Amino acid sequence: MDVLVDQVDNDYQYKTGSISVSGTAPAVVSRKTSTLVVNPNGYEKFNPLGTQSSPNEPNLKGHEVKQQLKSLTAKSDIGSSFYGDLWSDTLIQSLDENALLYDVLSSATVTTTFPDSHISSQLKTIAEVMKTKDDRGKDRDFFYANLGGWDMHFDIELPLQASFGAIDDALFAFKEEMKAQSIWDDVVVVCISEFARTLMGNTGNGSDHAWGGKLG
Repeated sequence: MDVLVDQVDNDYQYKTGSISVSGTAPAVVSRKTSTLVVNPNGYEKFNPLGTQSSPNEPNLKGHEVKQQLKSLTAKSDIGSSFYGDLWSDTLIQSLDENALLYDVLSSATVTTTFPDSHISSQLKTIAEVMKTKDDRGKDRDFFYANLGGWDMHFDIELPLQASFGAIDDALFAFKEEMKAQSIWDDVVVVCISEFARTLMGNTGNGSDHAWGGKLG
């Protein structure tokens, strides 16, 4: 997937976005596009003040701290390194993007009711972030969601049905929301397994590890 992100950027000159709604995501880490991580439980705005450890600390305002931080990291001289300058630029860009995304995501809502499940909350967040594409200046977005719990070596039937049901319900709601946004025909959903399972069951009414591959 990461190669595809770069290819779309390089070959087609699209401004690409790489977004994970499931923590760090090596699958969408691109050489050119920074990966944005969005928590389905809520996107937090950067708090420049934190907590004061003593009443004697200066009572600075948030924007003052941010400006001081930008001023400090922007300083460079003949002894500055490429890595230090890159870190500074990335930090300042992240602060600005955080403020922008917090504002646009706060007003981004969906019209479809999503089920109450882990995978549904991720797909709902993806649908919300999709509405911010123009605000973020992106032409094409690549999203990463994840659902674990497939290592079913024993008594596979009920948990497998529950996991498949959660995916079915979440994808149905996601499809309905994409139709409501009139972009369903522009969306590709790819499901990939980290590792596959044996087709034949084991003696514990479960399945064991096999070669990884595409689920659908």
